[in-house]
Amino acid sequence: VPTSSSAQLLFNMLMFGVVLGLEKFTKDMRVGAYVVALAAILLPVVGPGIQEDQDIQALLMKIGSIIWSAILLASMCISGVGLAVSNMRRKRGVEQTSQMFAFNLIVQTTAAVVGTTVSKMFVLVEGAALGVSLAIWIISSLLLVYATVLQATTVSQAKFVPLSVGTKITCNMVTGIIIWEDWRVVTSWIGYVCVFLYLMLGNYLLCEVDVFGTSNAAYGTAATLDKMKSVVFDPIVLLDENVTTAGIGADDLKSTDEENPPHAAGTRKLAREKETPGTASGVWWNAYNVDRKEAKKEEEGDKDTEELNATQPCHLTSIGKGTVGEEGSNS
Repeated sequence: VPTSSSAQLLFNMLMFGVVLGLEKFTKDMRVGAYVVALAAILLPVVGPGIQEDQDIQALLMKIGSIIWSAILLASMCISGVGLAVSNMRRKRGVEQTSQMFAFNLIVQTTAAVVGTTVSKMFVLVEGAALGVSLAIWIISSLLLVYATVLQATTVSQAKFVPLSVGTKITCNMVTGIIIWEDWRVVTSWIGYVCVFLYLMLGNYLLCEVDVFGTSNAAYGTAATLDKMKSVVFDPIVLLDENVTTAGIGADDLKSTDEENPPHAAGTRKLAREKETPGTASGVWWNAYNVDRKEAKKEEEGDKDTEELNATQPCHLTSIGKGTVGEEGSNS
């Protein structure tokens, strides 16, 4: 599996990038593909060797083997159905790029591992067990062919193939440890672990999202700082809100600088910064701005009412005087 996967990876980059020119391989993509290919080549050297005289039927009947086999079969069948449904929705004009990518990746990974595992039983079982094994192998092969055909037209080869190689090798490693007891014959555990770290780094270079970068809203430095601000300053914000509701009126909230209220200025200055939407500080600042605008509207409305009340008596008086004067002149 590692050797064939590395050959597939390098052939994919050569064919789609150099010969056909259908895909653009950036520097990160090329380095990621090289890292994954090198990891696949090193895996047989430091990984488990060949085990002879294994009782395959006994290994497959273990509780761990049954659970892992059930997970693989269920994932293969569910993702296969999901891939077919997504393809039908795509033909009707519904955007399904991400769904097709994910389902295709799961189908190819599980189908390849299931097919390889089941094929080992052909020479060891007979009768009904052989029929079941053959049926599972046929289903996995058909799903693998179907997913491969869709892969050529629905996903980016530059990203899909290296990710597919990494997931296949990882899933094959887990299967070997759980079912085939490869942990007994690992040549070098340090090298074995490092190979899978190489696979992770290679696939990380192929990802569009910088998972641990400063701009990532979930795990980046900006989100970490925002969470720290929420922990440190949210109690101050709550205290400030309690003080405001306890007796500080609209007049106390006035300031010569509209952007800096007189109390809790430091807290609100931090809350005004560009924060991740939905954080406690951001929600508080938005609510504060809404309340401040509503208070300002009410204040302007009160001023208009006072002005109207101040002008109406004069207007009525002038009208009254004019009326009296006119009656006096008429009389």
